[in-house]
Amino acid sequence: MNIISRAAVCLLSAVMLLSCCLSAAPAYAEENEYEPEGGFTWTDEELNDILPCAQDYVTYDDEKYHLDVNKERTLKITNNTNSKEMNLDYSLQATLVLSRYDYEACDYYYYLPLYQYIKRVEFDDNIETLIIDSGAFFNFCSLKEIEFPTSLKKIQINDRAFYHTPLQSLEIVADECSIAMSAFLTCDDLKNVYIDSKDTKIASAAFKSCASLVCAALNNAAIEEKAFQNCPELRVVELNGNTSLGQYAFSKCSNLINLTYDPQTTEFNNSFCDCPMLRFINGNPVSDDITGEIDSEFKELILSKFKGTYNIGFITDYILSEVKRVVNEYTTEDMSDMQKAKALHDWLCNKLSYNKNDKDLKAINHSDEAAFLNDTTQCEGYARAYNLLLNAAGISTCFVNSSTHAWNVAKIDGHYFHIDTTWDDYNNDMTYDWFMKSDQQFIDAGGDHASWAMKLPSDLHSFQLKKLPPCPNPVGDVNVDGKLNIADLVSMNRYILGNGTIDPDDMVLADLDLDGSVDAFDMCMLRQKLI
Repeated sequence: MNIISRAAVCLLSAVMLLSCCLSAAPAYAEENEYEPEGGFTWTDEELNDILPCAQDYVTYDDEKYHLDVNKERTLKITNNTNSKEMNLDYSLQATLVLSRYDYEACDYYYYLPLYQYIKRVEFDDNIETLIIDSGAFFNFCSLKEIEFPTSLKKIQINDRAFYHTPLQSLEIVADECSIAMSAFLTCDDLKNVYIDSKDTKIASAAFKSCASLVCAALNNAAIEEKAFQNCPELRVVELNGNTSLGQYAFSKCSNLINLTYDPQTTEFNNSFCDCPMLRFINGNPVSDDITGEIDSEFKELILSKFKGTYNIGFITDYILSEVKRVVNEYTTEDMSDMQKAKALHDWLCNKLSYNKNDKDLKAINHSDEAAFLNDTTQCEGYARAYNLLLNAAGISTCFVNSSTHAWNVAKIDGHYFHIDTTWDDYNNDMTYDWFMKSDQQFIDAGGDHASWAMKLPSDLHSFQLKKLPPCPNPVGDVNVDGKLNIADLVSMNRYILGNGTIDPDDMVLADLDLDGSVDAFDMCMLRQKLI
C-alpha cells in the first residue's frame, strides 16, 4: 500500500474518532461519559488519551484526500486531485485504498469502537479507481448504505471487505468490477445486488448466506462456485451479457423462482442445485403445471445445462411426470408385484448403459433425474430411479447402499428382496442375476454387497420405510425355511403333481422363471440351482 493510501487510512480513523466524539459532546458533558452504539463507554479522561494518539496518525496531504464524518454519521471520502496534471505514475498514486488492518497492534484498541458509528459511506465523483481492501468494513455494525462514484471505472472489493455488515443494497456501475471471496458473506440485511460492468468477476462465497437477498442483477459476470449459495430469500436472478457460472453458484436458494438469462451468451452447469421453487426461465414456465412435462422450448436447454442439477422445481416436476408415464406404459393393475418389478427393471436396463467413467460426471450419475435425463448413469442413478418407479407402481421399496455401491430392497408379493439393477445391466447385456435376492445371497457374494444400510437419497424418497426390513428368503425357498435344498424341490414337485400346497403369500418364492405362475419350468430351474 502506498504512503498516500496509508495516510488516507490513518486520517479516516482519526477523523471518525474525532467527529464521533465531538458530535456526542452534549451527552458526556452532562453525564461525564459517552456511550456509543454497541456498548463501548468512554469517559472524559479516556477521550483525552485517545485523541492525541489518533492525531499522531494524521500524516497526509490534505490537498489530495479529505475525509469527514458529519452529524448524520456519513463517512465522505473525497479525492481532490483532478485540478492537477494526471500522468501514469500519479494516476496509480491516486488509487484509493481502504483497510482496517494497517494499524499497529498496540493502538488497534482505540480504533475498534469507531466501527459502531458509520451508517453511510459516500465517495466523491472524482474517484475513478477504487480498491476496498480486505476487511475494510469488516463487521461495521451500523453501515447500511454505500454510494459509489458515478465516475468509477474500476472497482476492486477484496475478501471480507464488507463481511457481516448491515448493508441494505449494493449498486455498482463501472467498466471493471472485481469482488473477492467472502466480500459480502452473511450480510443479512442486503436485499438487492445490481452490478453493471463490462467485466465483472465474483469470487467464491462472495454473497454466500445473505439471508435477506431478494434480487441479483448482474452484467457480463464470471461467477465462481457457491458465490450466492444459501440465500434463502433470493427470488429473481437476472444475468445479462456474457456470463459464466461455476458449480453451485446459486445452490440452496430455496425460494428462487425465476432465472432471466440469454442462452446464447451464458454458460453454466450444476449452478442451481437445491432450488426447489425454480420453475420459470425468462419469465416463462418451464413445464406444464398439470402434467409436469417440459415445454419443447426448454427441452434442449434442460438436457444440456441441467443434467446433473438436483432438486430444482421444474426438474422434479419432470421426474415425477416421467415416472408416472413409465409406470402407466409398462405396468398394468392386474400384474403381480413381481411382474411389475420385472417390467420396470427391464425398462431401466434397456434405457440405460452403465457409465464406467465417473471422473467428470459425478453429479450427473448420482441424482434422481440421472436415468430420466440421460442414457447413461451409475449405481446411484439406477437405484434412485428404480426406487421412484417401484413406489409409483405401488410397491414398498427403499434405497440401500454400501461404501461403494447402491441398490434397492423391495417388497414383492409379500416378501422382501434385494434388487440390483446396476449389476443386471453392468455389461449392457440384461440379466436377472441380481434380481430378487436374499440377505444371505448378498452376503455370500461379498465385495460391494457384503454389507449395506438404508439411506434417504433425497426428499423425493420420503415414502421409504423408516426401518430396513430383512430379506430372509431366496427365490426357490418353497418351504420358507430360509434355505435352498432338496426339501424345496420335493415341496414344489408335490405342488405340481397336485399332492401338496403352497401358501398364496409364498407363491413368489416358487416362481423361478419370473412368469407369474408355478409349473414344471420352475421345478427344472430349481433343480439346476441345487445341482
